[in-house]
Amino acid sequence: MITIRGKTIDVLFSAEEIGVEVDRLAKEIAASAPEDLVVVSVLKGAFVFAADLIRAMHHAGVAPQVEFISLSAMAPAPSAARSTSCATSTRT
Repeated sequence: MITIRGKTIDVLFSAEEIGVEVDRLAKEIAASAPEDLVVVSVLKGAFVFAADLIRAMHHAGVAPQVEFISLSAMAPAPSAARSTSCATSTRT
């Protein structure tokens, strides 16, 4: 367990375990990656994982293009009427 900002958090996976899986995933991607691979990361929540994965992909011999998107929920509404906004700088 670790304490962050006064909250105790159970560690599910150690940094080493996560690193091993990120490396394994990067090698798996490298084995079948197209030449024009693009990694799209959702900002805020996934950027740290994306950075680790992209770094491991570089070590595995793959240099993908990287893009970021930002998602946000619109104003509270009944679930059937709720919508999501997506902002990106990715160009096609």
